[in-house]
Parts: sequence; C-alpha cells; structure tokens
Amino acid sequence: MTNSLRTFKIRINDDKLNNMLLSFIYKYRHFENILLILIKQNYDLFKSGKDANDFNILTNKQTLRNALMGYKSKKQDNTDYLVNKYKDNQLFKDLTLLSKNIKQHNFTYIINRVKSQYKTFFTAIKSNAKARLPKAKKLSKITNYSIDVDKDCSLSFKKLAKHNLIGINLSDKMFYVHCYYDSIKSLIDNDINNLNSAKLVYDNGLLYLNVSYYKEIPKFTSDGAIKESGLDIGVNNLVAIFVNDEETKSLIIDGKPYKKYNSDFNRLISKLNISKSNEVLEWGLSKNGTKYPKKYSIKGIKINKFISFLYQKRNRYFDDNFHKISVRILEYLKNSNVTDLYISKNLAELKSNGKCKLRKSTKQNFIQIPFFKLLNIFEYKAAEFSIMVHSIDEAYTSKTSCISDNVVDIQNNRLLSNAFNGKRDKRGLFKDTLMKKVFNADLNGAVNHIKVGTSKSFEWLKNYLFKLCNPIKIKCDCEFIVVINSVSGKSNNLTFNYGGV
Repeated sequence: MTNSLRTFKIRINDDKLNNMLLSFIYKYRHFENILLILIKQNYDLFKSGKDANDFNILTNKQTLRNALMGYKSKKQDNTDYLVNKYKDNQLFKDLTLLSKNIKQHNFTYIINRVKSQYKTFFTAIKSNAKARLPKAKKLSKITNYSIDVDKDCSLSFKKLAKHNLIGINLSDKMFYVHCYYDSIKSLIDNDINNLNSAKLVYDNGLLYLNVSYYKEIPKFTSDGAIKESGLDIGVNNLVAIFVNDEETKSLIIDGKPYKKYNSDFNRLISKLNISKSNEVLEWGLSKNGTKYPKKYSIKGIKINKFISFLYQKRNRYFDDNFHKISVRILEYLKNSNVTDLYISKNLAELKSNGKCKLRKSTKQNFIQIPFFKLLNIFEYKAAEFSIMVHSIDEAYTSKTSCISDNVVDIQNNRLLSNAFNGKRDKRGLFKDTLMKKVFNADLNGAVNHIKVGTSKSFEWLKNYLFKLCNPIKIKCDCEFIVVINSVSGKSNNLTFNYGGV
C-alpha cells in the first residue's frame, strides 16, 4: 500500500466567523503586498547600481522572521544586517508591526510564496521570455487568496471526533470550523491521524477550509495480463474512449452541454461588463497613459460582485461534472479489465504555453473549458482503480489513420507527414483513403494514443470496424450507469442509444 495526499473542502457558512476570518485574509494579503513592494524597491535600486541585492536575505523565512519578531539565532549576522539596514524604512516598519498581529508560523509560507513568484520571474528573464515582476494587489480587488495553516502550531483536530470542530489559529486565538466527522471518516479510514494539513481559501466572497489527508492506495500489481485504453479529449465530443480488445464497446461522452454552458457564460459576462462600464464614476490614468476605472457606483460594485459569483459558479459546475465523468469512465475501464490508460495533455496545455493561434470564437471553447483539470482528475483517481496513466505526445494522432498509418514513424520523421493514408472527411469523421472506409475521428485519435505509447499494430481493426464506427454516445450520467451495469453484468431497466460514426 502507498499513501497518496488528497483534499476535501469545507464551506464556512457562519457569518460571524466569516467576517473574522476575512479580516485575517486581508492582513495576510497586506503582509504579502508589503513584502513584494519591499523586494521590488531593493531590486530597482540594485539594477541602477545604487544598492546591494538583498533578495536572498529578504526571502529567507528564518532570517526575515527573526528580524521581524526580534529573535536571536545562530546565523545572527544576516538578521542584524536586515534590522540595521531597514530600521528607518517605512515598509519594513509596517511589515514588523503587521507580523505581530498574525501567526508567525503561517506567514513563513507567504515568504516562500513570494520567493517562488520572484524565482519564476528570474527564470523567465534568463530564457528571454516575457515576464512581469510580481505585483502587490489592492485589497479591495482580491477575489482569490489562501492562507496555509501550519499543521504543527496552528491546526488542531482534537475536537473533530466528538464535537465536529477543526481548530485553526491565525493570530493568537483558535477559531473553530464546523465539519461533520461522520461525512469524512470514510475518507480518512476512521483515523484522524491520516489528516495532514489545512488551507484557508477565500474564493469570490466565500470562505473554505481545504483539508488534506493521506489515502492508502494499493500498489500496482501485474499478473501478466495487460490491457490498454486510449482517451482523447475534444469539444463537441468531450471524451472518446477506446479499449484494446475485440469485445468492449467504444464510448463517446457528449461535450455539447459544456460547450453551450461556456458560450452562454461568455455571453452573459460580456453583457454585464458593458453594464459595469456605464457605472464608472471616476477614471484613472495609468503610467502607460491608458484609462482605467477608478471608482464605481453602488450598482457597478454589485455588478462586479455578481460577475465574481458567476465565475465561482462556473468553476463549481466544471468541478462537479468532471469528477462524475472521471469516476464513471474509470469504473467502465475497471470493469473491462483495463490496466493502462494513455492520455495526452497537449490540448490542455495550450492555455499555459501561449501557442494557441486559433480564432477567438474557437479559442474560447479550447481554452476556457478546463480540460487540464479533467486530465489531472484522471491521473490521481486512476490509482484507486489500479489503472496506470501514461501521458503521450499527440502530434499527428488526429491526422493519421490508426489502421493504415504508423503514427510513431511519422512523429520520429516529420517528412513522412506528406504521405498520410487518411484525412478528416467531415466534422467528426476520418476517412482512410487506403481502405476507403470512414470512421469516428476522435476514436481514431484514441487508438493512436495507444500506438504512440506501445508501438502496437492495429491492423486487426479492419475486421472489427464497429469499435471505430459504432461507439456508445453518452449524454448524461444516467446513461453512463446503464453502460457500466451492462459491462459488469448487473441488470437494469434503463435503455441507452448507440451512436453512429
């Protein structure tokens, strides 16, 4: 057995407790803002040759904590250096004063966060990529922020089993968050010692406590029988699943509901932004000479809060549906005796690598639907079903025929891409020009994922084209349950439709 770190979320509904915790959210964010400005101030002077670079000292959590709290330590030289150099600096004075009002064991995590942000900036500069210095953010514009609660000194689970309470200390007082122990004891195997750490999260006006715990996962064991499955993601068809055997039906998960939800969301946000722009009372001028809204009317503030609420609702919608979909798919694969799942993150990573050159209307679907989140859910949940997940490069997998072409050779020698034995005939269809057969394009990609990962031949599919031409198209969770029961041999009175190519 191996331990895997998981997380569950508790929403804090007590208004009085919310207000108190929210005040600490602002204090911790203010601490981070001051530290960011102080480091930038020193960095600007260093670039102009007027000061030494104190980045390593200002982002050393032990040194900075000792300087702010007045502690003595073995490495006292750096602490004395900070105190003596910045004793007249107003930012350092404000940082020292603020550090007395928040828990020192927690703000060390903020120091690490600031250090990580700057290291990302320095790395981007070295690689000649576009980079911006980490900036402080106005407290009035905070929509998302989190506080890491130190598990040794600021977190208590002593009252959880008897009183359904989890204690967190953000300053000098313990606050208790209500959590039903009966609802989580199955997650932690009835052992509170499996609980590990916690994080207080502010998300668009709502507060959550994210608690991490250890989950025992059985080790992967192989009895020699290996069965692969390929998974391809898209927009109109959210997921296409192919199982490498001669019996198991291929699956298509309908993606149009998510596409429509995303389009409706963008349309509504666009209208709200137009309404909000009409409620600006005062405009400001940035250093670059561009205008920005400085002050809104009461109606404009309410519209802004409603927009934040809609973004949070959208995130919950995708979270909920993607967790359901991933579990159903893994159940189906487990019942089909699948041991290895091949996926690709190329499409999902377009959001972060900046290489997406699609039109705006197309990009909204590819970029805004969180495919990366869905694939990450597959990766960590697959272990519970004893399924190994492999990530592959999907280059040319949608352009080559899984039967007549060898996608592995084409990836290794890109010159061969001029002689494809197939092409996309219509939306959702792939035509094999050598066989003169048409089949589902997404399932063709799913098979090629297996070929990239294993280099196996799939010529046998010539005699089993139903696996590529007649997938089960699933439109709702109810239909998925029927499919799973049919594979596992359970009876049910529900029916489902078989989709064509």
